[in-house]
Amino acid sequence: MRRLPDNVYRCPACGSEVTPISAPVSWKSPDHTEAYWCGWLDGRYGDPEHFTNNPRLAKWESTSDRLDYYRGHRAGYEARLRKTRLVEAS
Repeated sequence: MRRLPDNVYRCPACGSEVTPISAPVSWKSPDHTEAYWCGWLDGRYGDPEHFTNNPRLAKWESTSDRLDYYRGHRAGYEARLRKTRLVEAS
């Protein structure tokens, strides 16, 4: 991606506008820590079978961050289950 003079990132192949990874997101509530949101994303979209071997958990060194990661992972996994049940019910 490259940033053009209009301060917008555009894909060089198709020219579509792209949001940079460093851009702030609106879905992350400030009520939770970064560890929680990383855990939430892993629980929602990651491999649910291997939580104990998760290398992303090792990133968080303090016990409070690890606990937040776990809580976020559990919440993300529950969101995955809710969506799966809704799709199956349709």
